[in-house]
Amino acid sequence: MSEKTNLPAMTIHRYLKWNKEDDILLKIDDKDPICYLSIANIFFQKHSNKSAEKYYTKAIEFSKNDSMYYHFRAYFYDSIGKIDKALIDCDNGLKINPEDDCILSLKSQILKKLKKEGKILL
Repeated sequence: MSEKTNLPAMTIHRYLKWNKEDDILLKIDDKDPICYLSIANIFFQKHSNKSAEKYYTKAIEFSKNDSMYYHFRAYFYDSIGKIDKALIDCDNGLKINPEDDCILSLKSQILKKLKKEGKILL
Protein backbone atom coordinates (compact mmCIF):
# COMPACT_ATOMS: atom_id res chain seq x y z
CA MET A 1 0.00 0.00 0.00
CA SER A 2 1.40 3.37 -0.93
CA GLU A 3 0.26 6.75 0.33
CA LYS A 4 1.62 10.27 0.11
CA THR A 5 1.56 13.04 2.65
CA ASN A 6 0.81 16.34 0.96
CA LEU A 7 2.74 19.37 2.11
CA PRO A 8 2.74 22.89 0.63
CA ALA A 9 4.21 22.79 -2.88
CA MET A 10 6.79 25.44 -2.09
CA THR A 11 8.35 23.22 0.60
CA ILE A 12 8.73 20.17 -1.60
CA HIS A 13 12.09 19.42 -3.11
CA ARG A 14 13.12 15.92 -2.08
CA TYR A 15 11.67 12.62 -0.94
CA LEU A 16 12.21 10.63 2.20
CA LYS A 17 11.36 6.95 2.12
CA TRP A 18 11.01 6.13 5.79
CA ASN A 19 9.27 2.78 6.02
CA LYS A 20 9.72 -0.02 3.49
CA GLU A 21 6.96 -2.03 5.13
CA ASP A 22 4.30 0.56 4.25
CA ASP A 23 6.25 2.08 1.36
CA ILE A 24 5.31 5.58 2.46
CA LEU A 25 6.93 8.50 0.72
CA LEU A 26 6.97 11.92 2.29
CA LYS A 27 8.13 14.95 0.37
CA ILE A 28 10.10 17.28 2.60
CA ASP A 29 12.19 20.42 2.67
CA ASP A 30 15.15 19.87 4.97
CA LYS A 31 14.81 23.30 6.56
CA ASP A 32 11.06 23.40 7.16
CA PRO A 33 10.19 22.44 10.76
CA ILE A 34 6.61 21.53 9.77
CA CYS A 35 8.01 18.77 7.56
CA TYR A 36 9.99 17.33 10.47
CA LEU A 37 6.95 17.63 12.70
CA SER A 38 4.88 15.70 10.16
CA ILE A 39 7.48 12.95 9.98
CA ALA A 40 7.69 12.80 13.78
CA ASN A 41 3.92 12.47 14.07
CA ILE A 42 3.92 9.58 11.60
CA PHE A 43 6.65 7.76 13.53
CA PHE A 44 4.78 8.45 16.79
CA GLN A 45 1.62 6.89 15.35
CA LYS A 46 3.68 3.87 14.28
CA HIS A 47 5.20 3.59 17.81
CA SER A 48 8.69 4.18 16.40
CA ASN A 49 9.61 6.27 19.41
CA LYS A 50 13.33 6.70 18.73
CA SER A 51 12.64 8.04 15.23
CA ALA A 52 9.74 10.20 16.45
CA GLU A 53 11.96 11.79 19.10
CA LYS A 54 14.66 12.45 16.50
CA TYR A 55 12.27 14.30 14.19
CA TYR A 56 10.51 16.27 16.95
CA THR A 57 13.97 17.41 18.01
CA LYS A 58 14.85 18.35 14.41
CA ALA A 59 11.68 20.45 14.18
CA ILE A 60 12.71 22.31 17.34
CA GLU A 61 16.23 22.88 15.99
CA PHE A 62 14.80 24.66 12.95
CA SER A 63 12.27 26.72 14.90
CA LYS A 64 13.61 27.35 18.39
CA ASN A 65 11.36 30.38 18.89
CA ASP A 66 8.04 28.62 18.30
CA SER A 67 6.50 27.04 21.39
CA MET A 68 4.30 24.74 19.28
CA TYR A 69 7.19 22.37 18.58
CA TYR A 70 7.98 22.05 22.27
CA HIS A 71 4.31 21.27 22.90
CA PHE A 72 4.31 18.42 20.39
CA ARG A 73 7.48 16.88 21.79
CA ALA A 74 6.25 17.34 25.37
CA TYR A 75 3.02 15.52 24.48
CA PHE A 76 5.07 12.75 22.86
CA TYR A 77 7.29 12.42 25.95
CA ASP A 78 4.27 12.34 28.24
CA SER A 79 2.65 9.65 26.08
CA ILE A 80 5.68 7.39 26.31
CA GLY A 81 6.21 7.95 30.04
CA LYS A 82 9.18 10.32 29.91
CA ILE A 83 7.53 12.76 32.29
CA ASP A 84 10.71 14.64 33.26
CA LYS A 85 11.45 15.40 29.61
CA ALA A 86 7.81 16.37 29.00
CA LEU A 87 7.92 18.91 31.83
CA ILE A 88 11.24 20.32 30.58
CA ASP A 89 9.72 20.83 27.13
CA CYS A 90 6.64 22.44 28.66
CA ASP A 91 8.87 24.85 30.57
CA ASN A 92 10.97 25.61 27.48
CA GLY A 93 7.83 26.30 25.45
CA LEU A 94 6.45 28.55 28.17
CA LYS A 95 9.69 30.55 28.16
CA ILE A 96 8.91 31.39 24.53
CA ASN A 97 5.19 31.96 25.03
CA PRO A 98 4.07 32.10 28.68
CA GLU A 99 0.41 32.21 27.62
CA ASP A 100 0.45 29.15 25.33
CA ASP A 101 -2.84 27.49 26.32
CA CYS A 102 -1.89 24.12 24.87
CA ILE A 103 1.31 23.90 26.88
CA LEU A 104 -0.32 25.25 30.03
CA SER A 105 -3.04 22.63 29.72
CA LEU A 106 -0.60 19.79 29.06
CA LYS A 107 1.62 20.79 31.98
CA SER A 108 -1.41 21.00 34.26
CA GLN A 109 -2.54 17.50 33.18
CA ILE A 110 0.93 16.08 33.79
CA LEU A 111 1.18 17.65 37.24
CA LYS A 112 -2.32 16.44 38.20
CA LYS A 113 -1.39 12.93 37.06
CA LEU A 114 1.80 13.03 39.14
CA LYS A 115 -0.13 14.30 42.17
CA LYS A 116 -2.71 11.53 41.77
CA GLU A 117 0.11 8.99 41.64
CA GLY A 118 1.55 10.50 44.81
CA LYS A 119 4.75 11.56 43.09
CA ILE A 120 4.41 15.31 43.80
CA LEU A 121 2.48 17.67 46.02
CA LEU A 122 0.90 20.69 44.36
